[in-house]
Amino acid sequence: MSHNAFNHQHGLFTFFWGETMDVEKLSTLHSMEFIEALLTVSAHIQKLELSQTETIILSCIPLFFTDRCKLKCPEKAEEGQRLMLETFSYLLGKMHPEDPMRLAQCLLLFPELRSCSILFSKEEENFTVTWNDKVNFPPLLYELWSP
Repeated sequence: MSHNAFNHQHGLFTFFWGETMDVEKLSTLHSMEFIEALLTVSAHIQKLELSQTETIILSCIPLFFTDRCKLKCPEKAEEGQRLMLETFSYLLGKMHPEDPMRLAQCLLLFPELRSCSILFSKEEENFTVTWNDKVNFPPLLYELWSP
């Protein structure tokens, strides 16, 4: 879900095909805890007014957290994360030279992004448990949804 799809002031989410749902309707698909976490983090990201490139890099950095899965070479993931952080820092310095604290503000988002990721894993697990006996999911989806 894109942070730009949320209107946190009015509690709305707009899907990429144009349909808009309020928080009440969205709660039929996801838990309120997950929705509120997404609204909060999206509001914080929107407040930073990042470019699309900056947002993409910011979103990719948490993918390289080494404690998320059983990596055989966690040092390679750490190196990838370090390179992305350097790139992100350089890009922010070029795009926002007047705001030297922007990197620090972005780094403060990582715990929120992590919380959303954990909540999303729970949402997917609940979805799988609910629909497991009704729909035959491909093995790849189970692998993607596993924590």
